[in-house]
Amino acid sequence: MIGSSEMQLRKYQKDVVDAIGNDNAIIKMPTGSGKTFVAAEFIRRGNQCDEGKLKLETRRRAALFLVPACDLVAQQKKALKAWIKDCDVAEYMGGISSPTTRFDVLVSTPQAFLTLQQTEVNNLFTWPNYWLCVFDEVHHVLKQHPYRIIAHSIKEWNEQNQERSIQTIGLSASLTYAVGPKEVQSALRSLCYDLSITKMISPTQEELISGGYIPNDGNIETMQKPWQVPDGVVPEDERKSHLVHQTFIERIHNESITPFALKVYNVVRAIENEIENECKARAETFESPLGNKKLNSWEDYAHRMKNDAVIGSPMQILFQFLEVWYVALRIVVQSWEEEQQLVWL
Repeated sequence: MIGSSEMQLRKYQKDVVDAIGNDNAIIKMPTGSGKTFVAAEFIRRGNQCDEGKLKLETRRRAALFLVPACDLVAQQKKALKAWIKDCDVAEYMGGISSPTTRFDVLVSTPQAFLTLQQTEVNNLFTWPNYWLCVFDEVHHVLKQHPYRIIAHSIKEWNEQNQERSIQTIGLSASLTYAVGPKEVQSALRSLCYDLSITKMISPTQEELISGGYIPNDGNIETMQKPWQVPDGVVPEDERKSHLVHQTFIERIHNESITPFALKVYNVVRAIENEIENECKARAETFESPLGNKKLNSWEDYAHRMKNDAVIGSPMQILFQFLEVWYVALRIVVQSWEEEQQLVWL
């Protein structure tokens, strides 16, 4: 059934799994209360089509389990394999080979998965191959983050393919970075819209405690920063939103940007150099959009150029990669070089 006798759901966890049904749901549970086990059990039931809750066709499709950082890929893969016996759990992130055979579950960072969708001809990574997408730490959808791109892509797919729609589950200990009632409500509305959420599930404190969960005093509704601030980022007293682009360019020239930001920037420049070489061979020109202060314009430009290029040509492939890395660089710049764990490298 479920792994071993030591791995049984607590009552509140089982109640959450039962409550999901066929809905797109956000599950809010405190850290340490077993959100991953809830998702794993729901996937197990979906793979086996238990209790008639899911269509039989889901057996032929896989579950996608997204995590926001590379160091979570192996951790969540291990948890899923331990819970779901006889299940092929694959993993992917930057720096490792992509899966080549069919799997039941794919654990991936979001930017790496986007790259697979844009560059791989293998249909293992196209939406028809999936029945479920789990967003671990779903609150990242609220930001200009690869999670948001994937959420909108699923939304578009579902609108056009209702008979093979993808169910969405979001997991989080806290649903928003916002503070204040109005800000929180606005953030939650945006989250529900982006993910087409029809149900929000959260055990009560009494249910958690009676089920064996021991709460920590530090559990809070909102988060200020879910990551440790790296050394060498832009000092907070020097941050002016209208100068974010100028500040980053100056830090490049002054060689004061963080090592991670420099790596991302160098990848972008390397791809741009390849495109410049391709253009020279065609007697064409390429002008980098990085001088544009509107950061979103970088990826918009690459997206347009990708669509204009010949399908399957080296130029199209280069612009596909460049679009992904422009997104990564924008996230770094917008966060004043703080966001290192949330960008695929």
